[in-house]
Amino acid sequence: MFIYSLLLFFRAHETLSKAYHRKTEPVLEGFGGYERVFRDRPYVVFALLVGLGLIAPSMLWTLLPVYAKQNFGLTESLYGWLPTTNALMCVFVQLFVTRISRRFRPLPVAAIGC
Repeated sequence: MFIYSLLLFFRAHETLSKAYHRKTEPVLEGFGGYERVFRDRPYVVFALLVGLGLIAPSMLWTLLPVYAKQNFGLTESLYGWLPTTNALMCVFVQLFVTRISRRFRPLPVAAIGC
């Protein structure tokens, strides 16, 4: 990463013309800041519900290594197989779940999945 950052610093050059930079508005003035985002009630509700729905899996994947080691004596080298198995199941099971859930409306399916 350090070598890559050095290459970017010394070798990467801006490709946009200076005229383009003069035409564009500052980001906050162009989009109206966060006020515009917070006025979009369906998006705010969606973002809060997704955030709430991600709390449990985040806690699970954070605490699972400690739990597996303390309660089951699972070594670090063996623990790596748990996330690997989970990823493989997600890849291979997702195809079948998608085929089944395609018949229903996306929003309720996403809510049930969460």
